[in-house]
Amino acid sequence: GEIVGIADTGIDMSLCFFKDPSHLAPYNSQSPAHRKVISYRYDKTWGSRRDEEGHGSHTTGSICGSTTTAGPAEFGGMAPEAKLIFDDIYVNDELSPPDDLYHDLFKQPYDEGARIRSESWGGDSIFYTSSAREVDAFARDHRDFLAVWAAGNEGTLGMYTIGSPATAKNMLCVGAQQSTAESLLKQANEKLFVKFVAASSGVEQEVLASWAAFGGRGAITGTLVLGSPRDACGPLGEAVSGKVALVERGTCTFSEKAAAVQAAGAVAMLVYDNEFTPTVVMGGKAPGVTIPCASISSHDGEAAKVLMGAESVTG
Repeated sequence: GEIVGIADTGIDMSLCFFKDPSHLAPYNSQSPAHRKVISYRYDKTWGSRRDEEGHGSHTTGSICGSTTTAGPAEFGGMAPEAKLIFDDIYVNDELSPPDDLYHDLFKQPYDEGARIRSESWGGDSIFYTSSAREVDAFARDHRDFLAVWAAGNEGTLGMYTIGSPATAKNMLCVGAQQSTAESLLKQANEKLFVKFVAASSGVEQEVLASWAAFGGRGAITGTLVLGSPRDACGPLGEAVSGKVALVERGTCTFSEKAAAVQAAGAVAMLVYDNEFTPTVVMGGKAPGVTIPCASISSHDGEAAKVLMGAESVTG
């Protein structure tokens, strides 16, 4: 008996997961007797009767798609007995939701029984925008309403990667299910996890790193120290000898950094980014470099430095 409200690129109503042989597709109308789709809204400003991109059929089918035939039943959605109230917001090759989510997107489906919304779209802004505020306002005024929103597609950045309206407070923001440490390692052999442990306090921070195109690969273990110079673009002092050198990206090439770090006697090199971008993969060639070399994000590098403070940190 649950009804889910969804807005997306469209639904292919000819698919077996949505089609009802006994009832027409309810375009800009209501059909409570339709086995799956109660209403399919669109207008000349946004939407159509088609799913030109396929995204909407995928997300909607994943939620509550179901079929009356035996063959594809195993591919049904997570809530196959639920029904839909759908809004097609795809126009000019992009998702174009209405400016007023409260009144133009949420209200009518809610009045028709949709107490849950599931949305797999959003903007690039990491801030609390007017759209996020409209989600919060509707949830505040309708206490039995729950919006479930995708976090975004930029998870490799680490912090500041949730895009509005998922930045709202009165909603359930959902990230990708394949973002666990184990699954990432399965997906990419070019990644490794490095754990920083503050020696005196025992505080830990585990970060995802990317192997360099050069150097050895193996356990990165030892006391973590900052390089001096910090970018390792010159001879390093004895402080890094026998330790893991944490150095900053920039000024010289990665291979030059690695050569300088190895020459100073370090057992490994970690390079943290000098700007908040996805973790860079260190390319290039360094035939003489044998120590393990890996890169981490700017955020993770800053976190490691905070952990270090005046303490010894094991990487």
